[in-house]
Amino acid sequence: MNTVQSIIIFIALLLFRSAAAQIIPSCYKETVGLKSNAVCDCLNEFEEVNDAFYDALFRCAKFHYEDRIVNHNRSRSEQEDIELFKRMKKAAENGKSEACFYLGYLYDAGVGCERDYKLAFDWYMKGNSIGDANAMRSIGHLHYFGQGLPKDYTSAMTWYKKAADKGDASAMGSIGSFYHYGRGVPQDFKTAITWYKKAADGGDASAMGGIGDLYRNGQGVPQDFAEAMIWYKKAAEKGSASAMSAIGNLYQNGQGVSQDYTEAMIWHKNAVDKGYPFSMSNIGYLYENGLGVDKNLITAIEWYKKGSLYGDRECSEALKRLRGKGY
Repeated sequence: MNTVQSIIIFIALLLFRSAAAQIIPSCYKETVGLKSNAVCDCLNEFEEVNDAFYDALFRCAKFHYEDRIVNHNRSRSEQEDIELFKRMKKAAENGKSEACFYLGYLYDAGVGCERDYKLAFDWYMKGNSIGDANAMRSIGHLHYFGQGLPKDYTSAMTWYKKAADKGDASAMGSIGSFYHYGRGVPQDFKTAITWYKKAADGGDASAMGGIGDLYRNGQGVPQDFAEAMIWYKKAAEKGSASAMSAIGNLYQNGQGVSQDYTEAMIWHKNAVDKGYPFSMSNIGYLYENGLGVDKNLITAIEWYKKGSLYGDRECSEALKRLRGKGY
């Protein structure tokens, strides 16, 4: 065998090994480009840890994060959560930078592990060190809620601005809410709507709802219920439960639209189904008064009871009022 033949065989072996390393389960190929729980199920089909495995792992974590935090759903079992945590921890410890934020999130939310804000912060800081805007925003949240860190709106704003500088729409929305409600800064509705619109341009549903609130209340802009409805519907299309409730209120009160109790009930129930309990008082009210539905005090009381368990003062007051009447 001459030198040229040896080189050809060597190159062929390298190409073969490279191709072999890229062998991935068919289920992975089927989930590329999809936001689906199927990518999580596919993780068990990998025979080796390779780039495709890590891609699937991070897409699974992103689906999990959006499903739980954004959509208020829980589509994974406890055992599946534990497996996700173990894999993410190993990926982070093996130096996969994208794993830092997700491992921090898992500790933050107590997914597959005991909730630990200190460890969440540590991993978020590692994510911050590589410029991960998700991690920066999450550090802001820890400061905002006082979880594992002193509650500090000024520090929260600092981190939100760092994330916003990286183009993070959710962080922009948080900045808007700080100006909207005067958290750590003087209340400034015009600055709030400026930040909300930046966030909305990036697809942030909470910011869209915030713009709707400002138009509904005439804060920083002329009061305009029809414009509020436009923004609430944009937010609802993104899955915002609070926006769904706000749409229900506009239909219930005939603000910006013709009064329609049936439509109001639909939107309030959609909001509850998406995890927003503060629409329960409206559902109870509609049943109590037979608006858009047959009058049914028993059903109304059931909804008021449910809402009161979530701390809804309006539900608690309605129950007290009805009990005073002997119901």
